Amino acid sequence: MKSIILTRLIHWKKQWFHLLFWLLFPIVATTAIMLITNAIQDETKVPVGIVLEEDTPLAEELYESIQSNPLVRVYNVDERDGIDQLNKRELDSVFIIKKGYEDKINRGSRNRLITGYQSDFSFAYMPVKEVVLSYVQQDAARTKAIFVINQLSEQFAKQKQWTQDEILETSKQIQVDQQLLQTSFSFFNKSAEDKGNDFTLLHTWNIWALFALLATLLLFDWSIKERKPSIKPRFVFMRVSLKNYLLKNLFIYIGLLFLFDIIAIFSFSYFLDEEITLSMIGVIFSYRILISFGAFLLSLTTNNQFLFYSVSFLMTLIIAVGSGALIPIDGLLKRFPWIKWLNPLDAFLSMEYVNIWLLGCIILIMIWYMRKEKHHA
Repeated sequence: MKSIILTRLIHWKKQWFHLLFWLLFPIVATTAIMLITNAIQDETKVPVGIVLEEDTPLAEELYESIQSNPLVRVYNVDERDGIDQLNKRELDSVFIIKKGYEDKINRGSRNRLITGYQSDFSFAYMPVKEVVLSYVQQDAARTKAIFVINQLSEQFAKQKQWTQDEILETSKQIQVDQQLLQTSFSFFNKSAEDKGNDFTLLHTWNIWALFALLATLLLFDWSIKERKPSIKPRFVFMRVSLKNYLLKNLFIYIGLLFLFDIIAIFSFSYFLDEEITLSMIGVIFSYRILISFGAFLLSLTTNNQFLFYSVSFLMTLIIAVGSGALIPIDGLLKRFPWIKWLNPLDAFLSMEYVNIWLLGCIILIMIWYMRKEKHHA
């Protein structure tokens, strides 16, 4: 094994740029795409100005609710400055939380609580207005609930009297526990709620999985280069057979690639705030074995490097579209559930360690290794 490692190091020394490029490619490409996507997503948020005419808990809570919306970028401005920015097209719309907002809500009044301004270039005024009004209706409904509960307590002479704060906290808790409508995106067994209200249509590990697949396929051209007819006769005079040589080199590559997978984990944690868990490392290791075995088996089917490269790009493209890593295919899976079994990325996206593709690759490699070859003099 020592001699094989030394031989591999000699090969790597001559091809260090090619090797290093494809080892770093999944990390660099994924980080760049996610950083650019997050920057674009932040820039595409609707800029909205909010004017607070009173500093009360209910008004502050309304402002924070609007600010927490992932599709809106909120600016706290005064009325004159807000309208000036609206005229300059720096803001899409301006909403003024009028003075006396909390008092009117507590009295059950819903007239002239919020004033909205828009311009001829306000493309998102109506949906943002509906969002703001929904938060106001929330506050009004809670206040009405307090009034009704107190009335019922007096009517039925209940011993326990609920305070206003207790009713408000209970209503908020019920709202959290029993959402009437909730939409979430799920990637790599994580929902959008895991990271608050921010969401993205692209997920770091989905992008990495596709780039890692392509890079692994293109790195495994070594198997084709070292099975050339001019090289094979040399193994007759060596203590190691061709199959042993290829298999040992396969595990050397798996070790090297997994080392860079660990680097990817820490890189994404530092640059993209991805969480590091032992289960994630285990799933990535399982995925690394799967795509390495798959790339190795594919390389054994041809001696033509150009054909191998073409098939590698084509396979990556098909898997990218058909796996659901980039485009959700939930509707298609409900109609044709058997598609899930054809997806080699399914185990990784579902955060599972073993799937039928991995078992199939292991069996095929065992058959290849144990099969006797015919030799012609």
